[in-house]
Amino acid sequence: MTTNYERMTRRSMLMGLAGGVSALALPGAIRTAHAAGAVRMGTFFSLSGPASLFGPTQTACNALAVAEINAAGGIFGRQVEVVAGDGGAPPAEAAKTAVRMLLQDKVDVIVGSHDSAVRQALVGALKGKVPYVYTPLYEGGECAYNTYVPADTPPQQIRPSLDALAEMTGARKFYLIGNDYVWPQKSNEAARGYIAELGGEVVGEEYAPLGPGNKFDDAVTRIKAAAPDLVLVTLVGGDNVNFNRTFAGFGLDKSIGRLSLLLEELTLQGIGAENSVGLYSCMSYFTAVESPENEAFKTRYSAAVMAASEGLQYRTATGTGVMTNRHVNKDMYLAQCRGAEFEIVRTFEQVEHGEICAG
Repeated sequence: MTTNYERMTRRSMLMGLAGGVSALALPGAIRTAHAAGAVRMGTFFSLSGPASLFGPTQTACNALAVAEINAAGGIFGRQVEVVAGDGGAPPAEAAKTAVRMLLQDKVDVIVGSHDSAVRQALVGALKGKVPYVYTPLYEGGECAYNTYVPADTPPQQIRPSLDALAEMTGARKFYLIGNDYVWPQKSNEAARGYIAELGGEVVGEEYAPLGPGNKFDDAVTRIKAAAPDLVLVTLVGGDNVNFNRTFAGFGLDKSIGRLSLLLEELTLQGIGAENSVGLYSCMSYFTAVESPENEAFKTRYSAAVMAASEGLQYRTATGTGVMTNRHVNKDMYLAQCRGAEFEIVRTFEQVEHGEICAG
């Protein structure tokens, strides 16, 4: 039987974690030493694999959330401590890590932002023994016990955006392209229903393997032949970048619209401004959202990143760099040309960069 106290504790954890914790850790911001009485939070974020493009932002947002929770007194007076796993690992490997977190690390809650195949593996491994908060957009349908999903769902993401774009552009013919796993497949299943409700038709659907760097020349050729009004894109990370570059390279951006369901600021930078004509995204957060709360969040985020970077040290092939004022003190070398090669004649150790950043 679940007691009132257990329900209250679970609710408090979720309120403190689900709203703000969506990713990984700023340098030096999270300590791994187990403090007595700490709330231990296991994380599974995209440290490797096709979605690793999102890892740095996940890292920083998670660290900021934990720092703010701890600064406010923690959860029931207990500080939050992070035990990190890799959400980009194969599902079976991620499941083993989750079991280790339960048995060895004694985590109280797990937060993850990773693909649905890993989610399914973690749900099976955890068996509801601790709360599991799954944060990224997904295909819907996850109702496992003690699993909580603040993620965007197809009725929130796909239905309103297709309705709006059909109204804005008159789109009635749609081509669906995604990676070959559960999120794109289930999302497109929902999309086909919404398209039918619009009186539209799907003129093509295909899936690319998840993982390798796909080039998409053949896929774009097929899209050109099908002549859709809009392409619905459920590609991840580097594949999303490659597809949209290729699509624009073929000149299709001038006549065919695109709606990408996993497109945020980092991926858009990879795609490039010159390849983004007629490209849309629908998600529950963009940095461009205008609200006092978002402006305050972005200010706190920037300040945390800058604070964490101060004094950061890292080794290179030629010495240790030390970051101060968002620049790096480093070893420098004077080299003399000896024919077509350089000879090092003087080494200057830890030369200061001399930059002062006011903001």
